[in-house]
Amino acid sequence: MGASGAKARGILVVLLFAALSIVSFSPVMRASFDPQIFLSVLDPLRARMSVGKYLIESWSLMQNGGRSGFFRPLTSLTFLVDYNLWGSHAAGYRALNVALHVACCACVAALARAFGAGRAGSLAAGMLFAVHPGAQNAVSLLATRGDLLATLFLLLSLLASVRVLGGEGPMSIRRLLPAFAFGILALGSKELGMAFLAAVPLLFMLYPDRRPGTSIITPILGTAVLAAAYLGMRLAVLGGLGGYSQITPPAMMPGNLLTVVLQASGSWFIGSGLLRKAWLCAAGAMILGYALPDHARRRKIAALSAILVLFSFQAVVGVPCAHYAYAPASIFCVMLGLTASNPVSGGRRWPSVASAVILFLAVPAGIGLSWVQGRIFDEENRPIKAVFEAVEDAAPAFEPDATYWILIQPGGPPEQIEMKNIRLYMAWFRPGERFHFEFSADSAGVPGGRLVVWEDGRIAFH
Repeated sequence: MGASGAKARGILVVLLFAALSIVSFSPVMRASFDPQIFLSVLDPLRARMSVGKYLIESWSLMQNGGRSGFFRPLTSLTFLVDYNLWGSHAAGYRALNVALHVACCACVAALARAFGAGRAGSLAAGMLFAVHPGAQNAVSLLATRGDLLATLFLLLSLLASVRVLGGEGPMSIRRLLPAFAFGILALGSKELGMAFLAAVPLLFMLYPDRRPGTSIITPILGTAVLAAAYLGMRLAVLGGLGGYSQITPPAMMPGNLLTVVLQASGSWFIGSGLLRKAWLCAAGAMILGYALPDHARRRKIAALSAILVLFSFQAVVGVPCAHYAYAPASIFCVMLGLTASNPVSGGRRWPSVASAVILFLAVPAGIGLSWVQGRIFDEENRPIKAVFEAVEDAAPAFEPDATYWILIQPGGPPEQIEMKNIRLYMAWFRPGERFHFEFSADSAGVPGGRLVVWEDGRIAFH
């Protein structure tokens, strides 16, 4: 097949990943904004904050007399584009999240192929990641877009590095520029990008097909310079390292790593204990069956395992939130894709065929798990959407500089509890105006006309 045929096949594969992703994440497309997006994205843009200030401050806060938090300028730029395209329509923002996920699926398939997987294995790797339940949280929440962007550029950096390792000619900074460029973009997307600073040198040390005589000094020195530049900029702009103010006690870190590995494997999201154990055993057997017969394969699995751990560092040093599983899950899918590659020369084909069958059968299960999680997310998001739309209708009735009491009673409907975010929504619908909100569990003593309640599916004044 010529170049045009290969290009057509690649387009079809990407369309397949897109179709699977749309099916898996369709329940979340009608969800509203998560409140964090108002704090970090929408309200600053609505208030016409300058671009430079927005890129520095949107994910940070003043703390102990100095600015600390996160430095995610590239992620902020994507929201700047979203804001100008979609305004208050959350579906457009989520469509970009899904598009980024599709791009990550294509990178997972390409990386599996670069590591030696056959066509069936690389296709299975991308398809598994497209429907992976561990991707659900990162794709659903708009505030976690940095995970998608950082993972995309980390995968591209690894892919560029493998192509250098498998190419011809002497090692040089020029040949490593694509890997370094993608690493810089990952650093600008989220703190997760710091995994690049260790993953690329590690890959050069462990990758089995590295040409004899190829020095690893160049990639190590290059990443060291980038690390110094990034950390220096990070300290100068915000202070702190990586945005983490508290580190998990060392005794808890092994448990955190185990949690994120289970999430990356997908077993964490399987409701049945028996099915969870069966999938873990099957995945483990496939990976061991691939690696054991050949030293080069063991080196590849070792390299990918180490990179998976590096991609898990946020969960290990912090709290293993579900969206932290996104990047490690991408590497786990690469490892599974390798198990469906051709056997060692002279070996039997049936193990790789069996792996391919298992992987492709797992795709419908992944769709089901992701779809169920999406429905749960949509249900949890409905009160947020209802209150946001109700505030839009009621916003003209609020008087600037007036004080309003928001009735939030324990045990009330979820929409009433969601009224706690009325400040965020009013800042969006009435930018530049000041309103004073107090919260009360009792309506007694509140001046007439100043009590705001959730009533019959709308906001009412009493």
